[in-house]
Amino acid sequence: MILCNYGCGEEAKYQLKNGKWCCSKFSCQCSSIRLKNRNKNIGRKQSKETITKRIKKFKVINYKHSKEIKEFLSNKKRENWRNPNSKYNLKEYRNLLSIKNTGKIRSEETRTKVKESKIGLKNPMFGKKLTDEHRKKLRIFNIERFKDSEFRKKFGENLQGKKNGFFGKKHSIESRKKIGIKSSLKVYSKEYREKLRIASSGRKQPQEQREKSRQRCLNGLACYMHKFIKNPSKQEVFLRNMIKELHPKCEFQHPVFNYSLDIALVEEKIAIEYDGYYHFDTEEHKKYHKQRQEKIEKEGWNFLRYTMYDKFPNKDQVNEDIKSILERKKEL
Repeated sequence: MILCNYGCGEEAKYQLKNGKWCCSKFSCQCSSIRLKNRNKNIGRKQSKETITKRIKKFKVINYKHSKEIKEFLSNKKRENWRNPNSKYNLKEYRNLLSIKNTGKIRSEETRTKVKESKIGLKNPMFGKKLTDEHRKKLRIFNIERFKDSEFRKKFGENLQGKKNGFFGKKHSIESRKKIGIKSSLKVYSKEYREKLRIASSGRKQPQEQREKSRQRCLNGLACYMHKFIKNPSKQEVFLRNMIKELHPKCEFQHPVFNYSLDIALVEEKIAIEYDGYYHFDTEEHKKYHKQRQEKIEKEGWNFLRYTMYDKFPNKDQVNEDIKSILERKKEL
C-alpha cells in the first residue's frame, strides 16, 4: 500500500504530473495541504479585488444546473459534504453567496416561492423524524445561541407586531383540542420540578402586577374560582345533597360582594354554611368570619350555621330551621 506523499497518512490513489502520489486528484484537495494553507491565511483579510474575482468565477456556476450540487441535493453524496477532501464541499460556495447577497431584500414573489417549496411533499424533511442524537445537538446549539444578548434582542424584535408569522391569526378548534390533549398528557420529572422550584424561589412580582391581580380577585374572580373547588368536606357534601332535595333552585358558592356563600337560597336570601376546624383555629379567622357575616347581613341576608361542635342535622331539622327563618322575616 502506497501512502500519500504530502503527509496526510491516507492511502494514495492518484499519481500526479510531478510524479508524487496523492489521496485525491489534485494536491490542493489533500487535507494536510489544506491545513497548511488555512494556517497561513489566519488573520489576513481579503481585498475587494480578490472578492470580486472569486464572485466572477462562481457567476458561471448555476445553482440549479451544476451536476455537483444536484448530486448533493439528491442525497447520494450527503454524507461527504463535511469532508474537506470531497468534491461536494459547498462551504466556499455558500460563503461567496452570502457576500454577494449582502444588503439585498427579497421580493414578494421569491418569498412566496420559498414558502411553497417548504410545504408538503416538496419539503425534504416531509415524513421524516429527527434522531435522538440530532435533537441533543440542536438543543445544545440553541442554548449556546440564546446566551448571547444581541441574538436575544434580534429574536425578540422579530416576534413583535407584523414581523411575527402568527400575527392576526387564531388557533382553530381542532388545533386547540390537540394542544389541550398534549398539555394534559405531559408528565414533568422530579428533577425538572426541582429546577422550577429553585428558579422561582426568591422571585417576587412587581407591585403594579400585584395590585392588578388583587383588583381582579376583588371584582369577582375569587368567587368564580371558588365554584371549581372539587374537594369540599364530607359534612358539606351531605348538607348540599339534603338542601338540593328540599330546594332544587339553591346555588353553591354564590357570590356576595367579594365573598362566596357555601349554600344560598337566592330568592329567600338565606345563607346556609357548615363551619369546620378552619373557622375556629385562630382568633384572626374568627374575627374575619364575624365581619364577613355582618357585611352580608346588612344586605338583607339571614344565616343558618351548623358547626363541628353541634350534632349533624337531619333533613327534617334543616327544613324546620329554614321555615323558622322565613316566619321571622314575615313578622318583620
